[in-house]
Amino acid sequence: MKKVKRLVALLFLLIAASSMFASGSDIVVLMDASGTILPWFEQVNNRILPDITEKFVRQGDTFHLISFNSRVNLEIVQPVHDEQDVSRIVSRFMLLYPLGQNSDFLSGLQYTWQYVSSLPQRNEKTVVIISDGIFNPPAKSRYAGYSTTEVQSEINSLARKIRGAGWNVYYIKLPFPDKAVIRNLDDSILCDTSTGEGEHIEYYEVSSEFTSSLNIKQSVVTGEDVPVDFVDTVFSLPEVIFPQDLGKTGHFFTLPLKISNNYDSTVNMELTGVLFDSVNILDKTAFLTLKPRKSGTLKARIQLPETMPLGTHTVPLTLQFANKLRTSPQSSYVTLTLQSFSLTQMFHQGGPVAYGLFLVVITLIIVLLVFFFIVHRTSRPGAAAIRAAAHSDDSDAEVPTYASGENRDKTIAYASGENRDKTIAYASGENRDKTIAYASGENRDKTIAYVSGENRDKTIDYADNKPDANATLAAQVSELEKAKRERYSILSGAVQRNEANIQRKKGANSNDTIQIRENKNIMLELFVKNQNTAIGRRNVHMMRAGNRLSIGGNNSGFLVFLVQFPSKIAEVRFDGTECTLAILKPEFFPYEDSVIIENCIHREFTIVSDHGYEVSFSLREFDDPVVRLNRLLTSIQY
Repeated sequence: MKKVKRLVALLFLLIAASSMFASGSDIVVLMDASGTILPWFEQVNNRILPDITEKFVRQGDTFHLISFNSRVNLEIVQPVHDEQDVSRIVSRFMLLYPLGQNSDFLSGLQYTWQYVSSLPQRNEKTVVIISDGIFNPPAKSRYAGYSTTEVQSEINSLARKIRGAGWNVYYIKLPFPDKAVIRNLDDSILCDTSTGEGEHIEYYEVSSEFTSSLNIKQSVVTGEDVPVDFVDTVFSLPEVIFPQDLGKTGHFFTLPLKISNNYDSTVNMELTGVLFDSVNILDKTAFLTLKPRKSGTLKARIQLPETMPLGTHTVPLTLQFANKLRTSPQSSYVTLTLQSFSLTQMFHQGGPVAYGLFLVVITLIIVLLVFFFIVHRTSRPGAAAIRAAAHSDDSDAEVPTYASGENRDKTIAYASGENRDKTIAYASGENRDKTIAYASGENRDKTIAYVSGENRDKTIDYADNKPDANATLAAQVSELEKAKRERYSILSGAVQRNEANIQRKKGANSNDTIQIRENKNIMLELFVKNQNTAIGRRNVHMMRAGNRLSIGGNNSGFLVFLVQFPSKIAEVRFDGTECTLAILKPEFFPYEDSVIIENCIHREFTIVSDHGYEVSFSLREFDDPVVRLNRLLTSIQY
C-alpha cells in the first residue's frame, strides 16, 4: 500500500512539473478605441501591434486583446501554438476601428485588473497599454460623476494593486487630438491644441498620474511617422542573431548564437532548451552573462534526432531560457547539410579514445611533413651541382664547372678536339641570355645554342657541321628569345594595369555624412537571386531619413548567405528622398565603375566572392501584406 501511495505521489509531482514547464505567459494589450486616436490608428495597426506580437508572443503563450471607448470589450483570447494563431491575432487587429465618442480610461483599467487577476497565477503577466491618456467617460459610466480628487485616488489604488501583483506594464503614449485643451487633474493646462478660433473641447489627462504611480516611463509617439526603433526602445529585449547557414555537419554540432544586451543592467542568460518540432534538442544547458550594452556568443550544443535523414535541411528552432526570459527574435530558421560523419560527432560519441587517436594521427602527419621537407631540401639541384664540382679534378676535358658567388650564372664551355683550349665566354648582365659567341678557326660555322628558361645555366650543346642543322638551331634560339620577351612584356603590363585598378577603386567612407532632404521613412527588402527567402523579415528593414544599413555576410544589416562574403562590403543610405548604394569594399564589385550609386532601388548588382562565385542582388521597396489587407478592409463601404 505504501508503494502505491509513493507511486501516486510521484506521478502527481511529474504532472505538476510538466504543467509548470509547459505554461507560457499571458500577453494583454489594452487598446484605446476612442475617436481621439483616429489620426494615429493606422500607425498603431501597421507598426506597434504587429511588433508586439513579434517580440512578445511565443509558442505556448496566450494573447488577450481588450479595447475601450464608451464601454470595455474583450476582443480576442488566442492561445499561440503556430504561425496561424499569430495570423489570427493580426487579422483581429484589422477589424478594430476607433469610432467611440468617449474614452473611459478608468473603466478600461478596472476591467483589465479584474480580468488579468482571474487568469492562472503561474503564468507571467505582461500588460501593454496604448492610449492618448484622455479621460472622457460617458454619462452612464460609474466614473462620470467623479471629481478630479476621486479620479486621482482611484488611479493610485489601481496602480498599487498592479504593482503588488508584479505584472510587467508598458505604456505607449499617443499624441493629443487637435482643437482641444488638455488639463491635468489639478485643473492646470497641460496642452492647448486649439487655434483660438471656433469651438474646442476640454479633456482631462490621467496617463501621467498612472505611470508615475507605477514608476514606469511613457514611450511617447511624436510626429506623423512612428520611429523605426520605437518598440525596441520600449521593451529593450536581448537581440539574438541566428547563423543562417551552418554548412556540413553531423547530428551533433554547436550552434553559435550572437546576443546583444540592450538593457541598462547586466543580463544573466541560461539556455534551457532549443525546440525543434516540439522536441528539446539541446544537449547541455548553456550560460552567458552580458553587461549593459555588450554583446557575446552563446554556444549551444545541439543533438538532432538520429532518424533525421541526410541532406540539406532548413530547420526551425525556438529558444527557451530560464525565468521565462524573452529575446528578439526567439525563433528562426537555420540551414544545414546533414552528413553521416563529422569530427564533432566523433568526439561527442567516442570521447577520450577518439581524441587520443586524433592526436596520434596529427603527430604522424607532422612527422611525415618534416621528413619530406628534409628530403626535398637535400635533393635540390644546387646540391647536385656542388657534388659535381667536387669531382671536377678527375675529369680533364668535358665536365662543365659552375662558378659560385657573383659569377654563379656564368658558364664556361670547353670545345672538343683540337679546339679544347679555346674558351667560349658568355656575357653577363642584360646579354646573359643571348647567344653571342662563335668558335674560331675551322669550327667557326659551329653555333653555340643557349637554351633559356630552366636550362639557362646549363652547358651548351654544339651543332654538327651541316648548314641546315645550324640554321634550324639558330631559328629555334630566335623563337625562344622572342617568346620570352613577349611573356615579360605581358606580365609587366598586367602588373601595371592591376596597380592602376587598385588605385582607381578606393572604397567609400562609411563615416560620410548623409544630407537629409525630407523627413520620411522607407521599408526596404534585400532580394538575393537564388537565395532562400524563407527567413521571415530578416532582410526587411525600415529606414529613416539619415540612416544607413550595411550589406554583406556575418552581422550585416542586409544579409547575403547564399555565398560566403565578409560583413559590410557595402551600405544603403537613405536621405528621405532616394536611396544610395555606397560600396565600401570595391574588390567585391568588379563590374561597377563608381563606388557611389545613386537611386539604387530596383537596380541589379553583381558581387563576386573571393573564390570567384557571382551573386546578384537588388533592393526593393517592401509592400507589407498587413498594409494591403488593411487598405482592403478600410475600402469596404458599409
